[in-house]
Amino acid sequence: PPGVVIDTLITEGPLSRAVVAVAEATDADLVVLTAHGNTGEDHVSISEQLLERCSRPVMVLHEPAVERRTPRFAGGAPDRDIVVVPTDLLPGSRSAVQLGLDLARALPIDLHLLHLIPDGLLRRARGAASDKARVRMKAMVPEDLGDRVTLQVELGDAAEGILRAADVLGAACIVMGEHTRTPVRRWFSRDTSRAILHQARCPVWYVPAAHAA
Repeated sequence: PPGVVIDTLITEGPLSRAVVAVAEATDADLVVLTAHGNTGEDHVSISEQLLERCSRPVMVLHEPAVERRTPRFAGGAPDRDIVVVPTDLLPGSRSAVQLGLDLARALPIDLHLLHLIPDGLLRRARGAASDKARVRMKAMVPEDLGDRVTLQVELGDAAEGILRAADVLGAACIVMGEHTRTPVRRWFSRDTSRAILHQARCPVWYVPAAHAA
C-alpha cells in the first residue's frame, strides 16, 4: 500500500528466538504471525514460545479454515467490526483496554468489554461483584466513546467465557492484556492464554503491560 515501507531480513536459528531478536532490534510496534500448530524443540508451539519471550505486542492469526472473520479495519464496510477486550479490572489488563479504546478512535470498530466472575464466588456475593465490576468498567470508557462500547459481566471460567463471547458476537479480534507473575511472565494464566490462542476463531492481539498508554 502507498506509504508503507517494507523491509526484508533473512536470519537463522530457532524461529521464536529469531523473531524476538528481530522485533527487539527493530523496535517493532507489533509482531504478527500465523498459528499453524508448529512446535519447537521442546514441543511447545512457536506462538506460545514467542509470547513467553517477546516484550512486544503480538497478534496471532489462524489459518483461513479456522477464522470465521478477520479484521477489516477499514472504512467503507457496511457495518463495524466488533473487538472483544477481556478485563479482570487489574493493572495487567489496562493496556489492552487502552489499546481497544485507541483502536475505536482510529478505526470503524465497536468494543465489547468483558469481565468474568469466578464460579467459586458465593451466590450472595455475585450480585454485588457484578454491580461493582460494571461501575469500574463504565469508568474506563471515555465520554466520546460511550456509544461505541458495550459492557458484559458473566459468571464462569475466563477462557470459556472469552471464547463464547467472541463466537456469539462474531468478533473480528480479541485483545488481551498481560498478567505479570513471578518468576515467569504470563498472559493471563497459562491455561487461559493457551485456550484462547489455540481455540479462538479470530485473531488474538496480546498486549504487554509495558505498552500501556
